[in-house]
Amino acid sequence: MNNSPLGPFVLRHRWLIVLATLLVVSLFGFQIRNIAMTDDLNVFFAEDNPQLIAFNQFKDSYGEMQNAYIAIAPENGNVYTRENLALIEAFTNKAWMIPYSRRVDSLQNFQRTRISDDELQVDNTYEDAMSLSDEYIADLRQYASNHDVLADKLVARDGSLAAVAVTFNLTDGEGAPEKRQEVMDFLNELMAQFEADYPGTTFYTTGGVYVNQAFAEAMLKDGLALLPLMVGLMIIFLIIFLRSLAGMFGTLLVIVFSAIVAVGGVVTLGITMTNVTAMAPIVILTVGVADSVHILISMFQSMGHGRSKDEAILETLRINHQPIFLTSLTTIIGFLSLNFNESPPFRDMGNEVAIGVLAAYGFSVLFLPAFLSLIPIKPRKVKDDDTPAMEHFGAKINNNHIVVLSSMALLIGGLAYQIPKLEFNDMFLEYFDETIEFRRTNDFLMENMVGLITVDFDVDSREEGGINNPAYLRDLERLREWMLTQKKVQYVSSYDSIIFELNKTMHNDDDAFYRTPESRELASQYLLMYEMSLPMGRDISNSISDDRSRSRLTINMENAKTSEILALAENTAAWAKANTPNLSLSPAIGETIMFAHIAERNIISMVNGAFLALFLISIVLLIALRNVKLGFLSLAPNVLPLVMAFGAWSILVGELGMSGGAVLVIALGIIVDDTVHFLSKYLRAKRELGLNTHEAILYSFRTVGVALLVTSIILVIGFTVLYGSAFKPTKDMGLLISLTVAFALIATFFIVPPLLLIADKAMSKNQGNGETPSS
Repeated sequence: MNNSPLGPFVLRHRWLIVLATLLVVSLFGFQIRNIAMTDDLNVFFAEDNPQLIAFNQFKDSYGEMQNAYIAIAPENGNVYTRENLALIEAFTNKAWMIPYSRRVDSLQNFQRTRISDDELQVDNTYEDAMSLSDEYIADLRQYASNHDVLADKLVARDGSLAAVAVTFNLTDGEGAPEKRQEVMDFLNELMAQFEADYPGTTFYTTGGVYVNQAFAEAMLKDGLALLPLMVGLMIIFLIIFLRSLAGMFGTLLVIVFSAIVAVGGVVTLGITMTNVTAMAPIVILTVGVADSVHILISMFQSMGHGRSKDEAILETLRINHQPIFLTSLTTIIGFLSLNFNESPPFRDMGNEVAIGVLAAYGFSVLFLPAFLSLIPIKPRKVKDDDTPAMEHFGAKINNNHIVVLSSMALLIGGLAYQIPKLEFNDMFLEYFDETIEFRRTNDFLMENMVGLITVDFDVDSREEGGINNPAYLRDLERLREWMLTQKKVQYVSSYDSIIFELNKTMHNDDDAFYRTPESRELASQYLLMYEMSLPMGRDISNSISDDRSRSRLTINMENAKTSEILALAENTAAWAKANTPNLSLSPAIGETIMFAHIAERNIISMVNGAFLALFLISIVLLIALRNVKLGFLSLAPNVLPLVMAFGAWSILVGELGMSGGAVLVIALGIIVDDTVHFLSKYLRAKRELGLNTHEAILYSFRTVGVALLVTSIILVIGFTVLYGSAFKPTKDMGLLISLTVAFALIATFFIVPPLLLIADKAMSKNQGNGETPSS
């Protein structure tokens, strides 16, 4: 019999352990006051991310692109009244006062070109709205409703909505969060002021700065709603399953202490909290409960069979310490494998949860038994209320193991067949649910204005000043017109439209001259006159490069899936290469493209992480079980639940997003727990009690079956709580891990016993042939 020194150590130093635990938790808890949080969406991308690098280079050429987009919906549904045009004018003027604003675009200050006394004149579309005549307003409506740049971008074609777009000079780096907050504070005050002054008008706010606010809003909502819900459900189910207030309270202390240590630990390491890392405490509360449940159920069973509390603690630690250590180690390996993830917040979450799992292991085997030894616990006489049912269930599996295994093979095969049908897809604007204002605003604007998904291209002429080459302009026109024929594309902004408009203006607004000027010199002259006529803050440096060799092309799309966005980018590159020889088109650029690529990149990186995690976990199990055949046998119930879960996900959802890759290694580390506990009890029955395979399987069902069921239910419920998140990647991750945990329990109960019986028969046959079995 293997006597563990842990039990006597705990009982001998019980008070010291409790006091040391409180000291450690206090020290880490004290660090939480220094917690730093970020709402910057760029944190989802590593510094060497190629799409991020390209986007930063693009911003170096065309300026920062953080913006706010405010849509104004008058009560009467018509922006073309003096009062509503005055409102747009007032808001436009106020918008210039927002900190770090470098450009304001609206219907009011759009630069309209005219010829006056043979000179190019560029003015705002209107000034002093209350003095405008009916004829001028009618002309303004006609002009704006048919203008490629204005219509459905700064004013709806039907005149029901207008918009003001503000671009900010907000660079990343030191001080950026404070600057963003300064902008948001001013914007919120400005919106409150206009909502009070114009009570019948509805204002809709979106744009880059509001994306960051949406991340912060979702983070706060999840923290305030999900964490209390998780703790409440944990208390309820612990009381139901353990039927012990002392056991529930002890377990609650373990998981709360573990979460505090984890959060304090990452704060000490300088890790910044994001939407993803904010979910780590909930994950820790969920996975950390398993160790305590195994100890408590084993302890109560031991006390119920007549042992004193101290004797029950000694026996519980003796038979459970090794499997608890192994499951904690494999879970830590799984979460640490998230460091392979392309997205830094998932790496941080993996490290945070790994710290929490390590803390939960220590508190479960040291603090929990020490704490329980100090408080009165009434022994519950075991009449085998639940173990016979579990043992009877095990007997059914044993007696029908061929049928059971065959049925499982069919189920697994059917689900595995669905996996290739999974698509790597995300819809960035649907990362947030309808409880977040940013999502509601975007849904409304998608239906009433131009799409808010933007994709940029850098269009190179290959020579200084080459953007005014007629051949370049004609190719750019062809590219723009082709793009407008593509699915989901609503609007294309490109430099050729500016030159075409100037050419038309210089020819008395004759529509026949909305085309490329006759010569490069003429186009250059038009551009020079136009730029000299523009007021401060209205230059076109956001559209063309300083040396006039490159121009910016921007696509606005309807709400599109990442697969559709990437397909458009790929098709555009191919079409431009074949049909526009006078220009060189860059790969698609922008935050939309960055997020479009991240899901697939995460999956690929996590496959590597999963292979390493599986290898390390297999090595751990081989060493711990000291049985090569059982070590390899354990691979099936550890891998197949992932296959079943992703197959079921393919049927239920059909698409895998940014968090899908993280599930591979997170779930792998968690689902090993069932196999470890089941096989450790199986080996104990064979080695210590001398039972045969059939009896050892029943012993495993009897001694650990209920604990596995209880912990699996708690894990499923805990991760299902994440489905209540306002942030879709977190929601998907929670539901997919819940599926995996459920399938892991099924695999342990329906696959492991039949495989053990088949392996035993094979070994018996080898013995009959004179071969020596491995031990």
